[in-house]
Amino acid sequence: MRALLLPLLLIACTDATDVAPAESATVAEATPAAEASPATIPDEPPAETTEASDPDLTTPGGLLQALQTAAASGDAAAFEPYLELEPADREMFDEYIAAALLPGGEWHEALLALTVEDLEEAEGGAYTASMLLTFEEDGDTYESAILLRFAQLGEEYRLIEAMMAG
Repeated sequence: MRALLLPLLLIACTDATDVAPAESATVAEATPAAEASPATIPDEPPAETTEASDPDLTTPGGLLQALQTAAASGDAAAFEPYLELEPADREMFDEYIAAALLPGGEWHEALLALTVEDLEEAEGGAYTASMLLTFEEDGDTYESAILLRFAQLGEEYRLIEAMMAG
């Protein structure tokens, strides 16, 4: 009896694996991607890393992103690695501009809203980011502006000028 079953078993296995390529492609194409098994979709987002990656300061957009991250931190000292300001600009930045860029400051949301498209190329490969704020006080309308100038120093961009007017 065993001798009779072995040839039948071999024939059955051979027949199961001899599927024409056209038939297998049809089966694969007939299953839409939207019907993928839910088991392939993770239930939870990937775990966040605790280490912040270093910003890419080789582009003006990278510096803008670093300044936005520093502003969101709520700590004025977070701007320090990105500054190469003249003493007068540094004094103005430390006394007025840094606090205005931090959460709760009048310029915080304006800085976070800036994108790479808002950067304008200036002389010598520098870039400027300007923000205009219109506000009312005692029934009068006022405008205030901040101009940030980025320049490449060596391999990386830095904030080289910060002006506030209005």
